[in-house]
Amino acid sequence: MKISIQSFKGIAPRINPRYLPEGVAQTCRNAEAIGWSLKPYAHPTDTADTIPVTTKTLYRYNAQGQTPMWLHWGDDVDVVKSQIANDTEEWTHFTGDSEAVGPRSTYASIVGSGNSVSMGVQPPEQKLSLLVQGEEPDASAGEVPETRVYVATFIRQLAGVTAQSMPSPASNTVDVYSSTQSVDVDLPALNSASNVTGIRLYRSVSGEYLFVGEFDAAKAGTTINDAAKSDELNQPLPSLNWAPPPEDLTGLVNMPNGVVAGFVNRDVFFCEPYRPYAWPVAYMQSLDYDIVGLGVLDTTLVVLTTGEPYFIQGATPDSMVVVKAQNPQSCVSKHSIVSAQGSVFYASPDGLMRVSTSGSELVTWEKFSVEQWQALNPASFNAFFHEDKYIAFYDNGTESGAFVMDLRTGEVSFSEVYAEAGFRDLFDDALYIKQAGRSTVSIWRGSNAKQEAVWRSKRYSMPRRTSLSWAHVEAENYPLTCRVYSDGALIHTQNVASRDPFRLPSAPGRDWEVEVETDKEVFALMLAQSSQELASG
Repeated sequence: MKISIQSFKGIAPRINPRYLPEGVAQTCRNAEAIGWSLKPYAHPTDTADTIPVTTKTLYRYNAQGQTPMWLHWGDDVDVVKSQIANDTEEWTHFTGDSEAVGPRSTYASIVGSGNSVSMGVQPPEQKLSLLVQGEEPDASAGEVPETRVYVATFIRQLAGVTAQSMPSPASNTVDVYSSTQSVDVDLPALNSASNVTGIRLYRSVSGEYLFVGEFDAAKAGTTINDAAKSDELNQPLPSLNWAPPPEDLTGLVNMPNGVVAGFVNRDVFFCEPYRPYAWPVAYMQSLDYDIVGLGVLDTTLVVLTTGEPYFIQGATPDSMVVVKAQNPQSCVSKHSIVSAQGSVFYASPDGLMRVSTSGSELVTWEKFSVEQWQALNPASFNAFFHEDKYIAFYDNGTESGAFVMDLRTGEVSFSEVYAEAGFRDLFDDALYIKQAGRSTVSIWRGSNAKQEAVWRSKRYSMPRRTSLSWAHVEAENYPLTCRVYSDGALIHTQNVASRDPFRLPSAPGRDWEVEVETDKEVFALMLAQSSQELASG
């Protein structure tokens, strides 16, 4: 009788060790095992970049023509790269910074100093004061007065981007004979936090507001005179409903077509396409449950909640439709959400969920029982997609590390490397991490040195008590450690120095297991009753 293992796979702790499929392991740590050879993971490698040891959120700011730099926060911060036409300043938006008020934006000219501006532009707070100047024409002329209403907006021109606020409250109405009269308008005072560079004035004509003129911010609080005729005006007010983002907005994600989405409690908000400073309240969608986080699936926003998941579908924010997903499973961690491979993955109470256009499924149900999954503390997951793998760093209070699932094969392994923060950079195809208690940014699996991998086979149950007397390990290099178990007891530990077979002590048993600990690639493990049987392949 012989045991021959030439295909190394991940773990499935839900299955009793004696019923594990061929190649599936009881233990797979610090190694890639997807059905081929056993490949130990490389160690992380340190970069020259240092950040505060308290960092919880990492973002690599990579503006064209500049040296990449790290943005970091000690808070749970959501960061997205802006989708603005002709953006030469790498506008970037973030929410959740406890040291700033509301959603913020930064760009190349100020990011190095740690500065930011409000993501939105606050509108003027007071309605405009008006005074009609000039005499009424002779009644015999038969002229009918215009009834006018005025509003003003603030303009912020920074780093190549012009952002316009929603309008001020509508002024009182005035009746104006345009042939002989004009209107004095008191421009609004500035809001010191708005970074306002200009003011635009609009007045009502035939049921819509048309542009009257633009004035430098220095004219705020002064009076200007409007003598323009109605037929001279033709530019409508574009920002009638462009509210600034809510101050407690969180969970920012980029969608196609220039849309940014975020949420507050049970409400989902969308920005005006390609205008991340404008968030019309009319685009808001309210759901049944509190929102945990967001994922993106093509033009669909996947909303994960404390109850059911939702799809919000539509090409533009004004055409969004809400649909409940199948197989309802709540989400236990915002940072477990990963959008990858045409799907959205997230940690539920029962296991790792996958949501796609074809439906939703619990992808770990064959591998983990609910109790085994919850023992990992999935609420602590901080997950990333890298090298076709779902990598979730976890801490259950007793141990910490990384849960790794290969999304091509479904195989699962664990790593002893634990990170408190991370960022996947598509520019250089690297997953950067900040390991616990350290202030150095590292690259996941970036070193040439390999970790010590541990892989333990299934339990091979023989039809009768058998003495397996010989073993062989085929590896890329040596030395490595091999352990053999009979009926649950360790009977031999071998420091394997070469491809040569080695003897095992006499220990007849029904159940046999073999374990290898190595930083070398392993191709095969074999146990046999005789050296001849071992050599038979």
